[in-house]
Amino acid sequence: MWLPVSERAVTEQEASASSVLGRHGGVYVQPGGGAWREMVQASWSHARSNYAALALREQLGLPTDRPVVMSGHQAVLWHPGILAKWYALRAAAGAMGAAAAWVVVDHDTDDLSVVHYPGRRAGILTRAPWRWREPLGSQVPACAAGARPPTQPAGDVAASEHIRSALARAMTTLRAHADEATAGSQVARATADLVGGVAPGLVYSSDMLRCPACDQILESLAADPQACVDAYNAAAVRHPEAGLRTLVADEINDRWELPLWRWAMGSPRQRVFAEELGSQLAGARLAPRAVFMTGLLRSLACDLFIHGVGGGVYDVASEQWWGRWRPADRLAGTAVVSATLHLHTGDSETDAKRVVDRARWTAHHAAHNPRVTGDEPAQARKLELARRISALPKRTAERREAFSELHEFIAQHGRRAERSLAMLRERAEEAARAGKDAADPAGRDWPFFLYPEDELRELERNIEQRVRG
Repeated sequence: MWLPVSERAVTEQEASASSVLGRHGGVYVQPGGGAWREMVQASWSHARSNYAALALREQLGLPTDRPVVMSGHQAVLWHPGILAKWYALRAAAGAMGAAAAWVVVDHDTDDLSVVHYPGRRAGILTRAPWRWREPLGSQVPACAAGARPPTQPAGDVAASEHIRSALARAMTTLRAHADEATAGSQVARATADLVGGVAPGLVYSSDMLRCPACDQILESLAADPQACVDAYNAAAVRHPEAGLRTLVADEINDRWELPLWRWAMGSPRQRVFAEELGSQLAGARLAPRAVFMTGLLRSLACDLFIHGVGGGVYDVASEQWWGRWRPADRLAGTAVVSATLHLHTGDSETDAKRVVDRARWTAHHAAHNPRVTGDEPAQARKLELARRISALPKRTAERREAFSELHEFIAQHGRRAERSLAMLRERAEEAARAGKDAADPAGRDWPFFLYPEDELRELERNIEQRVRG
Protein backbone atom coordinates (compact mmCIF):
# COMPACT_ATOMS: atom_id res chain seq x y z
CA MET A 1 0.00 0.00 0.00
CA TRP A 2 1.46 3.33 -1.09
CA LEU A 3 0.80 6.20 1.32
CA PRO A 4 1.38 9.55 -0.42
CA VAL A 5 1.97 12.87 1.26
CA SER A 6 -0.10 15.73 -0.10
CA GLU A 7 1.80 17.47 -2.88
CA ARG A 8 0.10 20.73 -2.02
CA ALA A 9 1.11 20.44 1.63
CA VAL A 10 4.78 19.90 0.81
CA THR A 11 4.81 22.73 -1.71
CA GLU A 12 3.34 25.06 0.89
CA GLN A 13 5.91 23.83 3.41
CA GLU A 14 8.68 24.81 1.01
CA ALA A 15 7.27 28.26 0.34
CA SER A 16 6.54 28.97 3.99
CA ALA A 17 9.89 27.74 5.27
CA SER A 18 11.88 29.64 2.64
CA SER A 19 10.12 32.93 3.30
CA VAL A 20 10.05 32.78 7.09
CA LEU A 21 13.57 31.47 7.59
CA GLY A 22 14.98 33.77 4.94
CA ARG A 23 13.47 36.91 6.48
CA HIS A 24 13.73 36.31 10.16
CA GLY A 25 15.74 33.22 10.97
CA GLY A 26 14.38 30.69 13.40
CA VAL A 27 13.19 27.10 13.37
CA TYR A 28 10.85 25.33 10.97
CA VAL A 29 9.24 21.98 11.85
CA GLN A 30 6.41 20.62 9.71
CA PRO A 31 4.20 18.84 10.59
CA GLY A 32 4.14 19.27 14.35
CA GLY A 33 5.73 16.65 16.57
CA GLY A 34 2.44 15.02 17.48
CA ALA A 35 1.98 13.83 13.91
CA TRP A 36 5.46 12.29 13.93
CA ARG A 37 4.49 9.73 16.54
CA GLU A 38 1.43 8.70 14.54
CA MET A 39 3.49 8.25 11.38
CA VAL A 40 6.14 6.21 13.19
CA GLN A 41 3.59 3.94 14.83
CA ALA A 42 1.72 3.36 11.56
CA SER A 43 4.90 2.50 9.67
CA TRP A 44 6.38 0.28 12.38
CA SER A 45 3.18 -1.72 12.73
CA HIS A 46 3.73 -2.80 9.13
CA ALA A 47 7.56 -2.97 9.05
CA ARG A 48 7.91 -5.17 12.13
CA SER A 49 6.41 -8.07 10.16
CA ASN A 50 7.98 -7.19 6.79
CA TYR A 51 10.87 -9.60 6.17
CA ALA A 52 12.50 -7.40 3.51
CA ALA A 53 12.37 -4.32 5.77
CA LEU A 54 13.85 -6.15 8.75
CA ALA A 55 16.53 -7.74 6.56
CA LEU A 56 17.70 -4.42 5.11
CA ARG A 57 17.76 -2.77 8.52
CA GLU A 58 19.86 -5.58 9.92
CA GLN A 59 22.23 -5.45 6.96
CA LEU A 60 22.63 -1.69 7.41
CA GLY A 61 23.55 -2.21 11.05
CA LEU A 62 20.24 -0.89 12.37
CA PRO A 63 18.15 -2.51 15.13
CA THR A 64 15.13 -4.58 14.21
CA ASP A 65 13.37 -4.56 17.57
CA ARG A 66 12.10 -0.97 17.44
CA PRO A 67 11.22 1.75 14.92
CA VAL A 68 13.89 3.66 13.02
CA VAL A 69 13.81 7.43 12.48
CA MET A 70 16.15 8.62 9.75
CA SER A 71 17.61 11.75 8.21
CA GLY A 72 20.84 12.59 6.45
CA HIS A 73 22.95 14.82 4.23
CA GLN A 74 26.08 14.90 2.12
CA ALA A 75 29.49 14.31 3.69
CA VAL A 76 30.39 17.95 4.25
CA LEU A 77 30.72 20.18 7.30
CA TRP A 78 27.24 21.58 7.00
CA HIS A 79 25.43 24.71 8.22
CA PRO A 80 22.89 24.96 11.10
CA GLY A 81 19.95 24.24 8.80
CA ILE A 82 21.27 20.68 8.45
CA LEU A 83 22.25 20.50 12.10
CA ALA A 84 18.58 21.14 12.87
CA LYS A 85 17.72 17.81 11.22
CA TRP A 86 20.33 16.03 13.38
CA TYR A 87 18.84 17.58 16.52
CA ALA A 88 15.30 16.69 15.41
CA LEU A 89 16.36 13.14 14.66
CA ARG A 90 17.88 12.71 18.09
CA ALA A 91 14.87 14.25 19.82
CA ALA A 92 12.37 12.13 17.89
CA ALA A 93 14.23 8.89 18.56
CA GLY A 94 14.40 9.65 22.27
CA ALA A 95 10.75 10.64 22.52
CA MET A 96 9.44 7.62 20.61
CA GLY A 97 11.76 4.88 21.79
CA ALA A 98 13.12 4.58 18.25
CA ALA A 99 16.58 4.15 16.82
CA ALA A 100 18.17 7.17 15.14
CA ALA A 101 20.02 6.71 11.83
CA TRP A 102 21.85 9.35 9.81
CA VAL A 103 22.43 8.70 6.12
CA VAL A 104 25.82 9.94 4.95
CA VAL A 105 25.30 10.61 1.25
CA ASP A 106 28.92 9.85 0.44
CA HIS A 107 28.36 9.00 -3.22
CA ASP A 108 27.62 12.68 -3.86
CA THR A 109 30.23 14.98 -5.40
CA ASP A 110 29.85 18.07 -3.20
CA ASP A 111 33.29 19.58 -2.54
CA LEU A 112 34.18 18.51 1.00
CA SER A 113 37.76 19.77 0.69
CA VAL A 114 36.98 23.41 1.42
CA VAL A 115 35.37 25.04 4.45
CA HIS A 116 34.45 28.72 4.39
CA TYR A 117 34.83 30.88 7.47
CA PRO A 118 34.56 34.59 8.36
CA GLY A 119 38.00 36.05 7.71
CA ARG A 120 39.40 39.53 7.66
CA ARG A 121 41.55 41.09 4.95
CA ALA A 122 42.30 44.75 4.39
CA GLY A 123 39.88 45.51 7.21
CA ILE A 124 37.00 43.78 5.40
CA LEU A 125 35.00 40.78 6.61
CA THR A 126 35.53 38.09 3.96
CA ARG A 127 34.18 34.69 3.06
CA ALA A 128 37.53 32.98 3.39
CA PRO A 129 38.21 29.45 2.12
CA TRP A 130 40.06 26.87 4.22
CA ARG A 131 41.23 24.24 1.77
CA TRP A 132 41.94 21.54 4.33
CA ARG A 133 42.83 18.87 1.77
CA GLU A 134 43.33 18.59 -1.98
CA PRO A 135 40.14 18.55 -4.10
CA LEU A 136 38.76 15.12 -4.87
CA GLY A 137 38.55 15.78 -8.60
CA SER A 138 35.69 16.44 -10.97
CA GLN A 139 32.73 14.16 -10.26
CA VAL A 140 34.73 12.02 -7.81
CA PRO A 141 32.41 11.18 -4.89
CA ALA A 142 33.44 11.26 -1.24
CA CYS A 143 33.27 7.47 -1.02
CA ALA A 144 35.86 7.16 -3.81
CA ALA A 145 38.64 9.21 -2.18
CA GLY A 146 40.87 8.36 0.73
CA ALA A 147 40.99 10.25 4.01
CA ARG A 148 43.76 12.84 4.54
CA PRO A 149 45.27 14.72 7.50
CA PRO A 150 44.03 18.32 7.36
CA THR A 151 46.28 21.25 6.57
CA GLN A 152 46.37 24.55 8.45
CA PRO A 153 44.11 27.40 7.28
CA ALA A 154 46.37 29.48 5.05
CA GLY A 155 44.07 32.24 3.84
CA ASP A 156 42.67 35.33 5.52
CA VAL A 157 43.06 35.66 9.26
CA ALA A 158 40.04 34.55 11.27
CA ALA A 159 37.62 37.38 11.99
CA SER A 160 37.72 36.72 15.73
CA GLU A 161 39.40 34.59 18.37
CA HIS A 162 36.25 32.48 18.59
CA ILE A 163 36.44 31.69 14.86
CA ARG A 164 40.15 30.89 15.13
CA SER A 165 39.52 28.49 18.02
CA ALA A 166 36.61 26.83 16.21
CA LEU A 167 38.78 26.23 13.12
CA ALA A 168 41.52 24.75 15.29
CA ARG A 169 38.99 22.39 16.90
CA ALA A 170 37.72 21.30 13.48
CA MET A 171 41.26 20.65 12.28
CA THR A 172 42.03 18.56 15.37
CA THR A 173 38.83 16.56 14.87
CA LEU A 174 39.50 15.92 11.18
CA ARG A 175 43.03 14.81 12.04
CA ALA A 176 41.66 12.38 14.63
CA HIS A 177 39.75 10.60 11.84
CA ALA A 178 42.44 10.70 9.18
CA ASP A 179 42.73 6.90 9.38
CA GLU A 180 39.17 6.36 8.10
CA ALA A 181 38.79 4.38 4.88
CA THR A 182 37.36 7.27 2.83
CA ALA A 183 37.10 11.04 2.82
CA GLY A 184 33.35 10.68 3.31
CA SER A 185 33.64 8.62 6.47
CA GLN A 186 36.36 10.94 7.79
CA VAL A 187 34.11 13.99 7.47
CA ALA A 188 31.07 12.11 8.79
CA ARG A 189 32.88 10.94 11.93
CA ALA A 190 34.43 14.36 12.48
CA THR A 191 31.03 16.00 12.09
CA ALA A 192 29.50 13.71 14.72
CA ASP A 193 32.31 14.58 17.13
CA LEU A 194 31.91 18.30 16.51
CA VAL A 195 28.16 18.11 17.17
CA GLY A 196 28.76 16.17 20.37
CA GLY A 197 26.36 14.10 22.43
CA VAL A 198 25.03 10.70 21.45
CA ALA A 199 25.45 10.26 17.70
CA PRO A 200 22.89 8.43 15.57
CA GLY A 201 23.94 5.33 13.72
CA LEU A 202 25.72 6.25 10.49
CA VAL A 203 24.54 4.63 7.26
CA TYR A 204 26.59 5.24 4.11
CA SER A 205 24.71 5.58 0.85
CA SER A 206 27.57 3.96 -1.06
CA ASP A 207 26.96 0.71 0.87
CA MET A 208 23.19 0.45 0.51
CA LEU A 209 22.92 -1.48 -2.73
CA ARG A 210 25.49 -4.02 -1.61
CA CYS A 211 22.94 -5.32 0.90
CA PRO A 212 21.30 -8.58 -0.26
CA ALA A 213 17.93 -7.17 0.76
CA CYS A 214 18.19 -4.74 -2.18
CA ASP A 215 18.69 -7.50 -4.75
CA GLN A 216 14.98 -7.84 -5.46
CA ILE A 217 14.66 -4.15 -6.34
CA LEU A 218 17.72 -4.29 -8.59
CA GLU A 219 16.32 -7.40 -10.26
CA SER A 220 13.06 -5.56 -10.97
CA LEU A 221 15.11 -2.75 -12.56
CA ALA A 222 16.84 -5.23 -14.83
CA ALA A 223 13.65 -7.10 -15.69
CA ASP A 224 11.63 -4.06 -16.79
CA PRO A 225 13.77 -0.91 -16.98
CA GLN A 226 11.22 0.89 -19.14
CA ALA A 227 8.59 0.81 -16.40
CA CYS A 228 11.03 2.37 -13.95
CA VAL A 229 12.33 5.03 -16.36
CA ASP A 230 8.94 6.01 -17.75
CA ALA A 231 7.57 6.54 -14.25
CA TYR A 232 10.70 8.45 -13.20
CA ASN A 233 10.61 10.79 -16.19
CA ALA A 234 6.90 11.43 -15.78
CA ALA A 235 7.51 12.54 -12.19
CA ALA A 236 10.48 14.70 -13.21
CA VAL A 237 8.44 16.48 -15.88
CA ARG A 238 5.43 16.97 -13.62
CA HIS A 239 7.56 18.44 -10.83
CA PRO A 240 10.21 20.72 -12.39
CA GLU A 241 10.73 22.35 -8.99
CA ALA A 242 12.42 19.12 -7.89
CA GLY A 243 15.30 19.78 -10.29
CA LEU A 244 15.44 16.20 -11.58
CA ARG A 245 17.00 15.52 -14.96
CA THR A 246 15.01 13.07 -17.03
CA LEU A 247 16.73 9.74 -17.68
CA VAL A 248 17.71 8.58 -21.16
CA ALA A 249 14.82 6.57 -22.59
CA ASP A 250 15.51 5.13 -26.05
CA GLU A 251 12.74 2.69 -26.81
CA ILE A 252 13.90 2.08 -30.38
CA ASN A 253 17.36 0.93 -29.31
CA ASP A 254 16.11 -0.48 -26.02
CA ARG A 255 18.49 1.72 -24.02
CA TRP A 256 17.41 2.87 -20.58
CA GLU A 257 19.37 4.99 -18.12
CA LEU A 258 18.75 3.88 -14.55
CA PRO A 259 18.53 6.01 -11.38
CA LEU A 260 21.91 4.66 -10.24
CA TRP A 261 25.55 5.68 -10.10
CA ARG A 262 28.53 3.42 -10.62
CA TRP A 263 31.66 4.35 -8.71
CA ALA A 264 35.22 3.16 -8.12
CA MET A 265 38.02 4.43 -5.89
CA GLY A 266 39.77 7.46 -7.34
CA SER A 267 37.43 7.75 -10.33
CA PRO A 268 34.50 9.96 -11.34
CA ARG A 269 31.10 8.40 -10.83
CA GLN A 270 29.38 7.12 -13.96
CA ARG A 271 25.82 6.78 -15.19
CA VAL A 272 24.35 3.29 -15.39
CA PHE A 273 22.29 1.80 -18.24
CA ALA A 274 20.04 -1.23 -18.06
CA GLU A 275 22.13 -3.32 -20.44
CA GLU A 276 25.05 -3.02 -18.01
CA LEU A 277 23.26 -4.63 -15.09
CA GLY A 278 24.40 -8.11 -16.14
CA SER A 279 27.97 -9.23 -16.53
CA GLN A 280 29.31 -5.75 -17.29
CA LEU A 281 28.60 -4.60 -13.75
CA ALA A 282 29.62 -7.80 -11.99
CA GLY A 283 31.45 -6.69 -8.86
CA ALA A 284 30.86 -3.00 -9.60
CA ARG A 285 29.92 -0.62 -6.84
CA LEU A 286 26.51 0.96 -7.28
CA ALA A 287 24.80 3.77 -5.42
CA PRO A 288 21.23 5.10 -5.71
CA ARG A 289 20.45 8.53 -7.04
CA ALA A 290 18.70 10.90 -4.64
CA VAL A 291 15.06 10.02 -5.25
CA PHE A 292 15.86 6.31 -5.53
CA MET A 293 17.68 6.49 -2.23
CA THR A 294 14.82 8.13 -0.34
CA GLY A 295 12.28 5.80 -1.94
CA LEU A 296 14.35 2.78 -0.93
CA LEU A 297 14.85 4.02 2.61
CA ARG A 298 11.24 5.02 3.12
CA SER A 299 9.94 1.72 1.77
CA LEU A 300 12.20 -0.54 3.84
CA ALA A 301 14.75 1.07 6.14
CA CYS A 302 12.90 3.60 8.29
CA ASP A 303 9.57 4.56 9.83
CA LEU A 304 9.98 8.33 9.47
CA PHE A 305 12.34 10.32 7.25
CA ILE A 306 13.26 13.90 8.19
CA HIS A 307 13.98 16.11 5.19
CA GLY A 308 15.34 19.60 4.92
CA VAL A 309 13.36 22.16 2.93
CA GLY A 310 14.90 21.15 -0.41
CA GLY A 311 14.43 17.45 0.24
CA GLY A 312 10.81 18.01 1.08
CA VAL A 313 10.33 19.41 -2.43
CA TYR A 314 12.10 16.73 -4.46
CA ASP A 315 10.50 13.98 -2.38
CA VAL A 316 7.14 14.85 -3.91
CA ALA A 317 8.55 13.71 -7.25
CA SER A 318 10.08 10.67 -5.56
CA GLU A 319 6.71 9.64 -4.12
CA GLN A 320 4.94 9.98 -7.44
CA TRP A 321 7.63 7.95 -9.22
CA TRP A 322 7.81 5.21 -6.58
CA GLY A 323 4.04 4.96 -6.31
CA ARG A 324 3.67 4.44 -10.04
CA TRP A 325 6.65 2.09 -10.34
CA ARG A 326 6.10 0.06 -7.15
CA PRO A 327 2.48 0.68 -6.11
CA ALA A 328 2.43 -2.18 -3.61
CA ASP A 329 5.15 -0.61 -1.44
CA ARG A 330 4.26 1.31 1.70
CA LEU A 331 6.35 4.45 2.24
CA ALA A 332 7.17 5.79 5.68
CA GLY A 333 6.02 9.32 6.41
CA THR A 334 8.17 12.42 6.17
CA ALA A 335 8.76 15.62 8.08
CA VAL A 336 10.54 18.82 7.10
CA VAL A 337 12.94 20.51 9.50
CA SER A 338 15.20 23.48 8.99
CA ALA A 339 16.63 26.41 10.91
CA THR A 340 18.43 29.66 10.37
CA LEU A 341 21.10 31.01 12.70
CA HIS A 342 22.84 34.27 11.91
CA LEU A 343 26.52 34.42 12.82
CA HIS A 344 26.93 38.02 13.94
CA THR A 345 30.46 39.43 13.68
CA GLY A 346 29.79 43.02 14.75
CA ASP A 347 30.26 44.29 11.19
CA SER A 348 27.59 46.21 9.31
CA GLU A 349 26.42 45.71 5.75
CA THR A 350 28.09 48.97 4.66
CA ASP A 351 31.50 48.33 6.25
CA ALA A 352 33.07 46.71 3.19
CA LYS A 353 32.03 49.52 0.83
CA ARG A 354 33.22 52.13 3.31
CA VAL A 355 36.64 50.49 3.63
CA VAL A 356 37.06 50.19 -0.15
CA ASP A 357 35.93 53.76 -0.79
CA ARG A 358 38.25 55.09 1.92
CA ALA A 359 41.25 53.16 0.60
CA ARG A 360 40.66 54.41 -2.94
CA TRP A 361 40.17 57.98 -1.75
CA THR A 362 43.35 57.83 0.35
CA ALA A 363 45.45 56.51 -2.55
CA HIS A 364 44.13 59.26 -4.83
CA HIS A 365 44.34 61.99 -2.19
CA ALA A 366 47.92 61.10 -1.19
CA ALA A 367 49.26 61.96 -4.64
CA HIS A 368 48.24 65.60 -4.10
CA ASN A 369 48.58 65.94 -0.32
CA PRO A 370 52.00 65.16 1.22
CA ARG A 371 50.46 65.00 4.70
CA VAL A 372 48.91 61.62 3.84
CA THR A 373 52.40 60.12 3.48
CA GLY A 374 53.61 61.87 6.65
CA ASP A 375 55.54 64.75 4.99
CA GLU A 376 54.30 67.75 7.00
CA PRO A 377 56.94 70.24 5.72
CA ALA A 378 55.92 69.45 2.14
CA GLN A 379 52.26 69.84 3.10
CA ALA A 380 53.02 73.26 4.57
CA ARG A 381 54.87 74.31 1.39
CA LYS A 382 51.93 73.15 -0.76
CA LEU A 383 49.48 75.19 1.31
CA GLU A 384 51.80 78.21 1.09
CA LEU A 385 51.88 77.92 -2.71
CA ALA A 386 48.10 77.55 -2.79
CA ARG A 387 47.62 80.71 -0.68
CA ARG A 388 49.97 82.59 -2.95
CA ILE A 389 47.95 81.54 -6.01
CA SER A 390 44.74 82.66 -4.32
CA ALA A 391 46.23 86.09 -3.66
CA LEU A 392 47.32 86.71 -7.26
CA PRO A 393 45.00 88.29 -9.80
CA LYS A 394 43.22 85.89 -12.12
CA ARG A 395 44.32 85.49 -15.76
CA THR A 396 47.80 86.93 -15.10
CA ALA A 397 51.23 85.61 -15.98
CA GLU A 398 52.23 85.60 -12.31
CA ARG A 399 49.28 83.37 -11.41
CA ARG A 400 50.06 80.98 -14.28
CA GLU A 401 53.67 80.77 -13.13
CA ALA A 402 52.55 80.03 -9.55
CA PHE A 403 50.27 77.25 -10.83
CA SER A 404 53.19 75.77 -12.76
CA GLU A 405 55.35 75.92 -9.64
CA LEU A 406 52.64 74.14 -7.61
CA HIS A 407 52.25 71.43 -10.24
CA GLU A 408 56.00 70.86 -10.36
CA PHE A 409 56.10 70.73 -6.57
CA ILE A 410 53.34 68.04 -6.54
CA ALA A 411 55.24 66.11 -9.21
CA GLN A 412 58.40 66.27 -7.10
CA HIS A 413 56.39 65.03 -4.11
CA GLY A 414 55.18 62.09 -6.23
CA ARG A 415 58.76 61.17 -7.11
CA ARG A 416 59.99 61.53 -3.53
CA ALA A 417 57.08 59.54 -2.07
CA GLU A 418 56.90 57.00 -4.90
CA ARG A 419 57.22 53.97 -2.59
CA SER A 420 54.61 55.27 -0.13
CA LEU A 421 52.18 56.12 -2.90
CA ALA A 422 52.66 52.72 -4.52
CA MET A 423 51.92 51.10 -1.16
CA LEU A 424 48.69 53.09 -0.82
CA ARG A 425 47.62 52.13 -4.34
CA GLU A 426 48.31 48.48 -3.54
CA ARG A 427 46.26 48.79 -0.35
CA ALA A 428 43.38 50.22 -2.37
CA GLU A 429 43.63 47.37 -4.88
CA GLU A 430 43.78 44.81 -2.06
CA ALA A 431 40.73 46.38 -0.42
CA ALA A 432 38.88 46.19 -3.75
CA ARG A 433 39.80 42.51 -4.11
CA ALA A 434 38.73 41.84 -0.53
CA GLY A 435 35.49 43.70 -1.22
CA LYS A 436 34.66 41.19 -3.94
CA ASP A 437 35.01 38.42 -1.32
CA ALA A 438 33.06 40.34 1.31
CA ALA A 439 30.88 38.21 3.56
CA ASP A 440 27.41 38.81 4.89
CA PRO A 441 28.00 40.25 8.38
CA ALA A 442 25.02 38.24 9.62
CA GLY A 443 25.58 35.12 7.51
CA ARG A 444 23.39 32.04 7.93
CA ASP A 445 25.30 29.39 5.98
CA TRP A 446 28.61 29.12 7.83
CA PRO A 447 29.62 25.66 9.12
CA PHE A 448 27.72 24.99 12.32
CA PHE A 449 30.82 24.62 14.51
CA LEU A 450 31.66 28.32 13.97
CA TYR A 451 28.53 29.45 15.84
CA PRO A 452 28.58 30.16 19.59
CA GLU A 453 27.92 27.06 21.67
CA ASP A 454 25.12 28.69 23.67
CA GLU A 455 23.24 29.49 20.44
CA LEU A 456 23.55 25.89 19.24
CA ARG A 457 22.27 24.58 22.57
CA GLU A 458 19.32 26.97 22.39
CA LEU A 459 18.58 25.74 18.87
CA GLU A 460 18.64 22.15 20.11
CA ARG A 461 16.26 22.94 22.97
CA ASN A 462 13.90 24.76 20.62
CA ILE A 463 13.77 21.85 18.19
CA GLU A 464 13.37 19.28 20.95
CA GLN A 465 10.36 21.16 22.32
CA ARG A 466 8.73 21.27 18.89
CA VAL A 467 9.40 17.62 18.14
CA ARG A 468 8.13 16.42 21.49
CA GLY A 469 5.05 18.53 20.86
